[in-house]
Amino acid sequence: VGGVNNSDAFAGVGQFGLYNRVEHFAGIAQVSVFNSSRETFTGLGQFGLVNASDGFKGVLQAGLGNVASNAVGAQVGLLNMSKSQASGLQLGLVDVAEEANGLQVGGFNYAERVSGVQVGLVNHAGVLNGLQIGLVNHADSGGLLPWSGLLNIGYGGGGDDSITGGKGPDQLA
Repeated sequence: VGGVNNSDAFAGVGQFGLYNRVEHFAGIAQVSVFNSSRETFTGLGQFGLVNASDGFKGVLQAGLGNVASNAVGAQVGLLNMSKSQASGLQLGLVDVAEEANGLQVGGFNYAERVSGVQVGLVNHAGVLNGLQIGLVNHADSGGLLPWSGLLNIGYGGGGDDSITGGKGPDQLA
């Protein structure tokens, strides 16, 4: 507990302060204005205005902005970003992930690869293996339609689908 908590490793109940920074966190929670777990976070959650972790494994990252390289659990905030993989839930105004495995719910959802469901006003998937529900849905590959309103279904693309004989939706006729 303090104004600024900075350490290489933390194991215990939690870090509470204005600014929490640690390389490796194992405990229940980081609660602060700004939380940073530079390498690994294993615990219940990070709760603050801004939360960041390279490897987040927890129940919840909750704040205005949540950033992780790999996130396992839920990210809830205005801006949620997983630079590599998001496994679980992203719930916010803007949700961004390189690879989204699970559920993205927001105003704008973006992922290079989706294995799951996107629900939002605008959804984008580089490769869609799942479902998009929104006003505007876009899938570069795998989607039944490249652009659609309300609903889009994807099978993953990649050219090796046995049902379509390796042809994408735009090649079927």
